[in-house]
Amino acid sequence: PWIVAGALPAARAEDVRKVAARLGAPALAGVLEKSDAVAIKVVASAGKPAQLRVTSAAATLPDAAWTFLLARALEDARAGLSGLRRLGPSERMQALAGAQAALLGETPDGDRARAAARLVNDAMAALPPGDARARLVADLRQVLSSAPDWDGFARAAAHTANRVGLLACGDASAALSMLAREDAALAKGNDADARRAFLRTPAARELVRFMLSPAYVAIVGRPR
Repeated sequence: PWIVAGALPAARAEDVRKVAARLGAPALAGVLEKSDAVAIKVVASAGKPAQLRVTSAAATLPDAAWTFLLARALEDARAGLSGLRRLGPSERMQALAGAQAALLGETPDGDRARAAARLVNDAMAALPPGDARARLVADLRQVLSSAPDWDGFARAAAHTANRVGLLACGDASAALSMLAREDAALAKGNDADARRAFLRTPAARELVRFMLSPAYVAIVGRPR
């Protein structure tokens, strides 16, 4: 069980602030929880500010591994996925319709849409202006025009978060090690077959493909 232990250590809380600023992610209150499991996750609930819940095991990780998990969680928060994951297909569409209405200065229909519109209005000052906001509205209009492939989007968002974590920590070995810790096969036995199976998982394959890509080399200057 996760037991709330208190605030994050000062150094880790400062890491949260700095990485959030780099990513343009919302500033989240970090909560330390007693657990031997290594985990950092964003927890959102209706009517309450989102929290960044960090297990005590995660808070004591080496800096690169910690930064990978932290940046990945903050990217999840920046993308707004922590709240949407709790919703069914119809509820997600209502929430997105509310967000679009707020951006257009319109009044949405339905409790779920109105709640989403209030959240967007509260955060309006932090949203990009001008052409960037117009593109956001256009994206929402496109999503709302037909039933989106949520599962495909969620998989792509997870890959994006792993890429962001890698770029933030600057350590390919640490990033892959953190993914390996989450692999069910490796959890049962760290033998050669399990390691090969891990490298064939979608998360590992996609991240390695990104590490070898011209885009990654262009960002970091050289393979790491």
